[in-house]
Amino acid sequence: MKGFIMSVDINNDVKDIRFRTVTLSLRADEGCTEGLIKKVLQHWSRGIKGSAYILHDKDSYIEKEVKDINKRLDNDIQALKDANAWTQEKEDELQAKKVAVGEHKPDHWHILLDFGSNPKSVSAIATMFHTIPSMVNRVHGGKKGFASMLAYLTHITPTAINDDKFEYDTSEVKGLKFPETGEYDGFSTYEDFANAYLEGTFITDVTAKDVLQGRITPGELMKKDPEYFLKHETMIRRARVNYNNSKPTPSTLFNFFVGAGSSDREGSQGRIGKGIMCKALALSHLAGMFPNIDFTDMTDDELTRKGYIFWAGGAGVPFQGYDGQPIVIWEDCRAYDLVKAFGGINNVFKSLDTHPKPIGLNIKYGEVYLKNSIFIFDGAQTYEEFINELSTKWVQERDSCGDSHNVMKLKEDKSQAKGRFPFIIEITPSTISATVQLEYLLGTTKYNTRKTFRNDLRFLAQAKKLEVASNMVGKPFVEASANVLSVLDAPKDEPDNLLEEISEEEANRLKELDGVRTSSSLADVRKVSDENDYWNILEDGFRELGDTFEFADGYR
Repeated sequence: MKGFIMSVDINNDVKDIRFRTVTLSLRADEGCTEGLIKKVLQHWSRGIKGSAYILHDKDSYIEKEVKDINKRLDNDIQALKDANAWTQEKEDELQAKKVAVGEHKPDHWHILLDFGSNPKSVSAIATMFHTIPSMVNRVHGGKKGFASMLAYLTHITPTAINDDKFEYDTSEVKGLKFPETGEYDGFSTYEDFANAYLEGTFITDVTAKDVLQGRITPGELMKKDPEYFLKHETMIRRARVNYNNSKPTPSTLFNFFVGAGSSDREGSQGRIGKGIMCKALALSHLAGMFPNIDFTDMTDDELTRKGYIFWAGGAGVPFQGYDGQPIVIWEDCRAYDLVKAFGGINNVFKSLDTHPKPIGLNIKYGEVYLKNSIFIFDGAQTYEEFINELSTKWVQERDSCGDSHNVMKLKEDKSQAKGRFPFIIEITPSTISATVQLEYLLGTTKYNTRKTFRNDLRFLAQAKKLEVASNMVGKPFVEASANVLSVLDAPKDEPDNLLEEISEEEANRLKELDGVRTSSSLADVRKVSDENDYWNILEDGFRELGDTFEFADGYR
């Protein structure tokens, strides 16, 4: 594993504060030249204890940067409208500044300076570089922070590698001056440092290195050496986050929604067993993932601590403490919570896709990337409310006075949202309705199925027989997931004539078929609606218990 996590303070307004170690990123087309950088280094030659700079002229915008830049430009446009200063010309000018993923970034200089025990004011640094104070950013972490930023110059940090940034040659780093500390003894070139960094030998603390490389967990370290853990807790937890972030994103993801169903009974939203059902679903999947482990008597704390289930939710940072668990249960979840946590509805759809995209989420120690293959949402809304809230868009409308306002509208097409949640459980005080809804995932209603059971969840929980619910309700969902994957991952026959020119008549015929797959392409999926193979185990099980098993109208 590689090095440290960068920690940089973005300085916005403070001009007179003094920083020991700073970094700047200045565009070449806005006046920053190598001659200017050399002039600054010469001017402060006695006061600078460490330095380096490099020209980044081969960078492309990554998804996170594109999102931030374009969002800021959209906010600027909206600000003009709010201030009644909007014109089409001004909007066109701002729209032209938007960027796209993979687009070449303007050439820019990265500069790193360490002033040792004689920090310089932000305003003085900005003046020397002919820039504004907000471009001078503080680097945390002392000598380790300097090392992290030094590694970033050539993009060999874990974050840069994860973002697939261009790796610059070590020979392109200039103005190198190492701080006078023992860690840099024996280094004469940037290549010396880079090799040590990549090999993991530039880490003075072997124990922290073990956490970074996954040989020991923070919990195990706390038991082994509590004094050391308390002294270096922040560094240890950052190392653990970095270790988990380096793991590959699972190739598939399935999302389950567990919510309250419609009921005539008053107060039917709460204490009806949704949390119990979520855990039962999780246990049914864990049994398949780890067949040699007995989860029956594990407490919720053990399931989390041993790396199986993470309970997300709460205000602020819902994924604080996530440690790579394969199953995430989001308690009391609303659609708005998802949009906020993932940074927009588009990121929600990317992150919750059957084949998810890696999205960095904010936590106390930086960013975390989810590595779960199962998401279970304990909904604070009904399924219909949840989907409706995920299927909205903002449009501009004018009121009777002619003033423009942003108005939230419900989209007619909810397939994007519904396709992310093919497995639904709706619970009332008396019933459990389990639905496999593949219509929006596979393009056909043929394999939709819905079954209804008596709600005995609280009794099962009190009797410590949660495995009954796990086997009877959860297990068929596991099978359904496997069957869906068999279709999604099946190799597709290649057409004989790729990109063949077709007539307008043929084009219109194909448009009518768009979004609907033929039943023959789903031959590998078990015909649930006809045979009900998934649910035989449920019916037999409830008969053995003497319970009633009712099929919803129209599904058998």
